[in-house]
Amino acid sequence: MTKEEVNDFIIQNPSVKLITDKLHKKFSEAKTGENHPSYGKHRTEETKAKMREAKIGKTYEEIMGVEKVKERKEKISKSMTGDKNPMKRPDVIEKNRKSGLKWIAEHKELAHETAVNGGKASCKAQNKAPNNPESYLLGYIQLWNMPYQFTGSGGFWIGDKNPDFTSTNGKKVVIEHLGSYWHGEEIQHQLKEYEEQEYITHYAQYGYTCKIIWENELYSMSEDELYEWLKNTMRRS
Repeated sequence: MTKEEVNDFIIQNPSVKLITDKLHKKFSEAKTGENHPSYGKHRTEETKAKMREAKIGKTYEEIMGVEKVKERKEKISKSMTGDKNPMKRPDVIEKNRKSGLKWIAEHKELAHETAVNGGKASCKAQNKAPNNPESYLLGYIQLWNMPYQFTGSGGFWIGDKNPDFTSTNGKKVVIEHLGSYWHGEEIQHQLKEYEEQEYITHYAQYGYTCKIIWENELYSMSEDELYEWLKNTMRRS
């Protein structure tokens, strides 16, 4: 039997698990504190230097062996996959969200600078161009000569946000295209209405009206509906 098969057998048989748990505890106590063979002993600096030099410039595979490293990676991967990943637990997600909001509230200027600089660096690194839905919308904007230009490449910022489209006729209107996945409830962990309101509130404080179009809405519109939607975006409200 492999190690994994033995572990599965133990888990599926409570009586065996009870025995192994007791044995593990017994073995642990036998080598804890003063019972440990290295208790009270300290490695000399010379020994530490030799151990350090033996590992310098070597990969984990060279030190531990390819199979051992592979086994360890697979074990870590299994322990962090799906529901086992603590970062996917609702309580952890909520804790991290509150912690992030608290930090932003306490360091507003730094948070703003970090967001803007990070966004600009990201756009520059990606040489950002319109994604497929944005290109689709931009095509119709140009076809119908609508007063908007694509600004989502990182060249124009309003506060710490880089709007996808900005009006060119003097009216302070921006359009944000929100992808159904990345801006959806599964990733953002909040209702679409709250996600929209964050954008609307942010731009409003700078005197801009923000119009939002979701990816699924964009593709479900007929040409006539999209034309009317774009025309109506110029009516600031």
